[in-house]
Amino acid sequence: MSKINLKKNIALSSLSKVLTILASFIVNWFLSRYLGPELRGKYVYLFTLNSIIWMFLELGVSKSFPYLLQSRKEDPRKLYTFSLFTMIIVGVLVTLLFTLFRPLILDVTNHEYPFYILLILGYYIVVYQFYSRTQAIQLGMDFINDYSLLALLPALIFMLALIPSFWFFPLHSRMEYSFLLNVSVFTLVLFGFQYRLNRKLKLRIRWDKLVVRSSYALGFKAFL
Repeated sequence: MSKINLKKNIALSSLSKVLTILASFIVNWFLSRYLGPELRGKYVYLFTLNSIIWMFLELGVSKSFPYLLQSRKEDPRKLYTFSLFTMIIVGVLVTLLFTLFRPLILDVTNHEYPFYILLILGYYIVVYQFYSRTQAIQLGMDFINDYSLLALLPALIFMLALIPSFWFFPLHSRMEYSFLLNVSVFTLVLFGFQYRLNRKLKLRIRWDKLVVRSSYALGFKAFL
């Protein structure tokens, strides 16, 4: 593995963060202006739920990946395999969680949210965890260009897609369609970068329970 160029990494990641913040600010202003405070609040609540549920399901594991790749020189294919299996397990856990505690998580019975938004939220939680681990692998392998683009492109493309398409959304479902568009753009970008990652690393399924144990041990410290 080549030596990390800290100056380049800091410059690219900082530029990516600045542009992401700018795109997010424009989107937030736009939705606040045209959805209004109530619908805007319902929209933000979906992402807040994702952040809270994802945090407790993840337990800081993705934070351990760069250390394992750089310091311990672990095989990235093992971490990628671990991420794929986790995505399946998280899908099952989210299904159980939403089945058992649906009224407490998202009210679909009193028409606060349509039922399909509950399904999309569950899906988003699952792929967001995979996104965080993909970024951690990119960072650990010093693929800083891909890392920065994967951070920037979902926000940037969503901004460019939302503003013109917003006016074609059904008037009574603009909040829901905005969320659906956001998750769709996020998914397309994420899985586009899976192709790039697979080509670079020639990834294969390689399971290693010791790597899994180390990831949780280190990640839980970061979580705490």
